[in-house]
Amino acid sequence: MAQTEMTAEIAAETKAAPQRRSQEERTREMRTKLLDATIICLEREGYAATSISRIVAEARVSRGAHLHHFESKAALIQAAAERLMLAIFKRLGRVSRSVRKDEDRLASLIRSLWKDVFQSRDGAVVLELMIAARTDRELAERLHGLMAKVRDLYALAAQHYFQSKPGAPMAVEDIFFLTQWQLRGMLLDKAIVRDPTVFDAYIDKWIALIGAYIEPRRGVEGPPPKPEWWPLEA
Repeated sequence: MAQTEMTAEIAAETKAAPQRRSQEERTREMRTKLLDATIICLEREGYAATSISRIVAEARVSRGAHLHHFESKAALIQAAAERLMLAIFKRLGRVSRSVRKDEDRLASLIRSLWKDVFQSRDGAVVLELMIAARTDRELAERLHGLMAKVRDLYALAAQHYFQSKPGAPMAVEDIFFLTQWQLRGMLLDKAIVRDPTVFDAYIDKWIALIGAYIEPRRGVEGPPPKPEWWPLEA
């Protein structure tokens, strides 16, 4: 066989051979599988019924695989909750940046927050964890640290996209933190309120209320700055 033919054949075999993944890539893939499975189980079965064995089965990984990545169920739940938080934050940023100049950025953002975040799968899982934390001390302790990060993200986004009007009784970030508490409380009532338009009417009232104190910053196009703890892969 000619040298050129051998070189071409070797190159073809090399190209066809699957690339070996690095340990870091395998670790990231396993973590992603476990976190995705955790979120699915939390939504479908609730916190109490979400066990390690169910998560492992949903992720389709070997028993004990989680031990190399998470020391306990609570640690796995915490990581899944943080994954949800980052996804929600990025989604809100996309919504805020997509608002046209002739639209009301505040109204569009609050309505999207209610419709696309709090009533989404992610919102349902976060609410499930908040309720479970009432009687699970370890979960509550882990979510306590996470809530500090949530407050940090809300403050950065609020200050980036909005500003307080003269005479406003509180800072713009406090208004937005109150807003997420308001919407989460509404979500608790969603299962027993038969007319969903009731929520829309009260969201409009809330928008009018806070709109008296804050307004969008002009000329803001890019995303808000990320905090120092923001993971590189997110």
